[in-house]
Amino acid sequence: DGKIFMCNYSAYAAVAGINVTEEDEYYDLKKYDDSKAKELIEFRLGYSKKGYVSFCKKCRGFSSKNQLVARAAKQVEK
Repeated sequence: DGKIFMCNYSAYAAVAGINVTEEDEYYDLKKYDDSKAKELIEFRLGYSKKGYVSFCKKCRGFSSKNQLVARAAKQVEK
């Protein structure tokens, strides 16, 4: 719908009805023109007033900064 989301997981959750995406968590390309190039680049680099998206409170991300990451389980023979 002409939007770039700050976080793809947040966007997936919004489509699934798990999360409500707030207006500052996506960039509306319908309002874009060449004078807003810097604004779009900053958005793609993750700059926002809050510094995170609301879905972070549920997901906590995938980066190495996430202290709660659990290693994937290994299958074992019975």
